[in-house]
Amino acid sequence: MLDFADITMSETIQLEKHVGCDISGATFPQIAALFTAQSAIARRAFFWLARVKSGEQIDYDSPVLDVKWSELVVTYVGGDADEQPQEPPDPTKETLTTASRTASS
Repeated sequence: MLDFADITMSETIQLEKHVGCDISGATFPQIAALFTAQSAIARRAFFWLARVKSGEQIDYDSPVLDVKWSELVVTYVGGDADEQPQEPPDPTKETLTTASRTASS
C-alpha cells in the first residue's frame, strides 16, 4: 500500500529523477496525475516506490517491475483507480446525513 501523503521529499526526488529519464522535467504532481490517467511510466514509478517503501532493495529498471497490465491491480482507498469518477462532485449540492443516537453513561 502506498499513501501519497507519506512519500518523503527524498523519495519524491528519486521518483522525479527516474521518471525524468522518460518525461523530461516531470514533477511529482504531474506524475501523480499521470498515474491517475493510467500512464505506464507513472504506474511503474509508483509501483517501484511502493516496493522500496516496503523494504525491498529493487532497482528502478528491474525486470521484476515489468508486470502485465492484467496482473497490476491499483486500488485507491474507497475504490478501484480505474473506476474513479471523472468529474468531482458538485460542492453546492446539499447532502443530508443523520447521526446515530448514542447512549450516554
